[in-house]
Amino acid sequence: MATAVNIFSFSNTWRIIALIVVLVGTNPYSFNRLVRAADDYAGRTGEQMFVQLGNTKYIPVNAHYKRFLQREDLIKKIEEADLVITQGGFGSIADCLRAGKKVVAVPRKPELNEAPDRQEDLVRELEKSGRLIGVFDIEDLPEAIEKAKKKDFKNAKKHRINRLISQFIETHS
Repeated sequence: MATAVNIFSFSNTWRIIALIVVLVGTNPYSFNRLVRAADDYAGRTGEQMFVQLGNTKYIPVNAHYKRFLQREDLIKKIEEADLVITQGGFGSIADCLRAGKKVVAVPRKPELNEAPDRQEDLVRELEKSGRLIGVFDIEDLPEAIEKAKKKDFKNAKKHRINRLISQFIETHS
């Protein structure tokens, strides 16, 4: 008979209690690529995952989801999360950084009809500054999640996050 120690190893215990929250934003574009990859990851690992689905067409089978959340409910979900996977939009990233969360950001791609604008530059700059991990090829999502779990992120002070992102947008517009 297996003992509790064998059944509940440290890594399995972490997986049981961890919550990964996935944010795709509220814009009118679907983000099937991210939701499908996150759902596949949840299916392979058994990790608890919640997806804020927005207007994405793909429906997760391995993760809990809700299309839209009231702002206060969204912030609560972010605060509950051990890790947040988000689209590369300013608002979602800022909310996660303000909450001091580990962030994996997947920029939407206009050429895939996921958004009218590019999110890649913002994600690359924030990754370069050590604030998040960017995923530029969706096949790299599982590796990025595992890396983010172990990484100590450089968190800006709450009052600086909006200013830093705003400065980036102003200089790259």
